[in-house]
Amino acid sequence: MQHIIPIQANAKLLFSKQSKRTWTVNEKTQFKLLYKQYKKNFKLYIPHFDGRSEGQIKSFYQNVVHNNKQIQNKRSEMVNQASISEFTTTTFDDLDV
Repeated sequence: MQHIIPIQANAKLLFSKQSKRTWTVNEKTQFKLLYKQYKKNFKLYIPHFDGRSEGQIKSFYQNVVHNNKQIQNKRSEMVNQASISEFTTTTFDDLDV
């Protein structure tokens, strides 16, 4: 006896596989260009991305913003640490007092 999978179940299976598809370099570049024009109006992005939903586009945006904030925080932390270490290694002789 064969089991028949309803069409809706197949669609969900296809969608779940599709949502795990990584973003290509071209899609990332296209996203950057569209962001300059559309900002956070993600519905306008859909025609430019074949097979991407509004949710996928929004999720990509959120991940990019989150990652950029982490990178910026690490950079400022490194700059602050470098400034502190420069200060602590400076002697009074170096200050020409």
